[in-house]
Amino acid sequence: MECYNLFSENYKPQDEELRHEPPDIFLKDQIFDVKFSPTANVLALSQVTGHVRLFSYNEEANQEVLAFTHHKASCRAVEFSDDGNFLFTGSSDNSIGIITNGELLFQVKNAHKAPINKIKYIENNAVIATGDDDGLIKIWDFRISSTKTNNLCVATFTENTDTITDIVLNKETNLLLSTSNDGFLGVFDIRRSSLNPDSLFTGNLSEPGAKFKPSLYALSDNMDEELTSLCIVKNGKKVIVASQEGTMMLFSWDWFGDCNDRITAHPCCISTMVQYNEDIILTGCDDGYVRAVNILPNRIVAIINDDADEEDSLPVSKIALKNNFIAFTCNDEMVRIYDIKNYEDQGSDEEPSDIEQEAAQTNQNVEEVKEDSDADKNWEDLEDEMESSSDDDDAAFAGVNAYGGQDANWTKNKSEFERKKRQDFFSSL
Repeated sequence: MECYNLFSENYKPQDEELRHEPPDIFLKDQIFDVKFSPTANVLALSQVTGHVRLFSYNEEANQEVLAFTHHKASCRAVEFSDDGNFLFTGSSDNSIGIITNGELLFQVKNAHKAPINKIKYIENNAVIATGDDDGLIKIWDFRISSTKTNNLCVATFTENTDTITDIVLNKETNLLLSTSNDGFLGVFDIRRSSLNPDSLFTGNLSEPGAKFKPSLYALSDNMDEELTSLCIVKNGKKVIVASQEGTMMLFSWDWFGDCNDRITAHPCCISTMVQYNEDIILTGCDDGYVRAVNILPNRIVAIINDDADEEDSLPVSKIALKNNFIAFTCNDEMVRIYDIKNYEDQGSDEEPSDIEQEAAQTNQNVEEVKEDSDADKNWEDLEDEMESSSDDDDAAFAGVNAYGGQDANWTKNKSEFERKKRQDFFSSL
């Protein structure tokens, strides 16, 4: 059985734990995507020129160790396998590339009819999902022995009509989730094959009669906004979807028709998100900032790159995460790398930092919807509650204004008192 490794036998990358972040990476052409290897100190970058570059890094320096030019147009997406031995690439030349053992192992030309915008690794160093600019999602299984490209594609999903911006796999349920610029969140069942309906791609799919049976599991209502990214958090209970308007929409699992909460703390488009843990998501925004957002309670807890120049900042287009390091690019030729461990270690007894103060100010714009019984209250219940306390209010007022002093203009102050009380009442919900 052939042994695969991302690099040739002559090069063995390190996977040592670093004490601080490596230096930033500078290139000559715009960077489209960035990903950390899960098993080595290696970064994969894709560029507008079609180049795919792999950099090794340590605390002192970074070094380019491999470069590929198999794509003839911009390479929009790179994706590692779970063991780090394979790198999958997708391009606006409509092709897919597979890199291993230090070379291009295979390339599927004309894999899509439209530019490929997203790749998601699924399993077995061979199964991936790809999404294109026309909203088409394809599932590929490169274990199939075939000289025909069409046989490698084992499923297609055509529910979306615009660019697929993100694809995420829930490994517990084997459901594939996608976001699109058409405003829909799609959920697809990729478990069902005629060989074993309860498992994902088990058996040899190249056997006669082993056809894959794709199915749409759920499709949300149209959110009336272009959807740009998604994450699954809270141990699979919540799906967070970002939009071009800067909104983060919270969906409950298996309730994909409409969101039940929104976070509107971002001032503009959220281009990308990555999950930091089950409670915190890192967002990349068009204002050039990377924010750490806590989910339930919904609040911004930190601005990671608070040292960014507001006047010269560019939109954050991609974020990659590994352990306590994030790498991100801002529609330019640079990869910025930050150690975010310090944001975890901030003590609660210390004076609030500038980051915390700015985050707290931003949190004033967060709209939270009460869950369970609070969310189910109707306006009649609210009016009954207010009217039930009106007698007490009149007695309390009896010639005394809202600030405790005598006032001859009782009617005017009573009206102001009621207005203030109503305002306080609803702001407390």
